Amino acid sequence: MLSCCIVSEKHLDSLYLGAVTTEINCAIRRMIKQGCIHFYFTFTSKAELLFARLVAMHRQDYPSLKLHAVFPYRRRYAKALQKAQHAKLLSICDEIHVLSEHCHSGAFTEQQRFLISNSETVIAVYSSKGIEEKHHILELAKVYQREVIFCVPLLLPLWLNRHTAKYTMR
Repeated sequence: MLSCCIVSEKHLDSLYLGAVTTEINCAIRRMIKQGCIHFYFTFTSKAELLFARLVAMHRQDYPSLKLHAVFPYRRRYAKALQKAQHAKLLSICDEIHVLSEHCHSGAFTEQQRFLISNSETVIAVYSSKGIEEKHHILELAKVYQREVIFCVPLLLPLWLNRHTAKYTMR
């Protein structure tokens, strides 16, 4: 079964939220049309939470869709349960993956590797600043030979034009 994940920068400017919502929704619909069933996300950013809500919304028409939450360690999961909106989102997840009992120096790298290795496609939501800071995630996707779908705020195409040899925009 096909699967995809979302990766994004933690602090995406609210100015881009409407455009990003549209882009993420289009990417999800595209993945559903390609037969994607499994959707992986973390609780790292607004974009990822939006992704999970949109997948949940699409379940009305496609009940076979599976939503997977991924946490680097147990305390991070417990913290998410304390927030009402996060607890509600967790309650609709088909699987919750807690990768380690305790926080350790490689916990977030392990989480990113888990996301990428369990997904054929990566939906990437970054501003030009965010992609400069988080390019290692895209490098990991390249190592695993994953397709990357960019959901781009307004300025990102300028950055991508300078880096087209490194990443494929689809």
